[in-house]
Amino acid sequence: PFGGVSSDKSFPHAAQAGKRSFPSRLKAFVGTGSKYEEGIDFVGRVTKLLMFCSGPHTTTESNGASMGSEEPTLSEGTAELLSFLNFVKPYFNPSNTGSWTFPLGAFLHYLSYEVSHRMGIMAGLNVLKSSHPNSYKQLCNDEPYLSCIELPGHEIVAFLDTLLPLC
Repeated sequence: PFGGVSSDKSFPHAAQAGKRSFPSRLKAFVGTGSKYEEGIDFVGRVTKLLMFCSGPHTTTESNGASMGSEEPTLSEGTAELLSFLNFVKPYFNPSNTGSWTFPLGAFLHYLSYEVSHRMGIMAGLNVLKSSHPNSYKQLCNDEPYLSCIELPGHEIVAFLDTLLPLC
């Protein structure tokens, strides 16, 4: 039974839907606030995590083509992100409205923002690398993740092809 009590003791007792909140182990990600604020903050942080995990994370990882094939391969993080987007695609149907509609829109908003943010960082780093290579090297020494932040072009195209039908 959903949100109620059953005479069958094999079912766990679940609180009413209006009384539920994020599990306490996840509150570290969202902080404190109202349930609504917690949910939107959580969506924003999950999208940041999804974008951080996408793309190759080492300079030795595949940079576009696997050995012996002409077809570019996707990094594991990008493949997982695309799989997740394909999984949630049915929920973005215009006839699917309810209390979940705004959080889904917030998810697209934050995901689009994080993609734009990462592309801006990539562009800025490319300019810095070409115009001030010593500063670029120092920045990459101070912030090692920046040397692996670039998304290959075929992964950007695959991501946008998956994201655009949702918008």
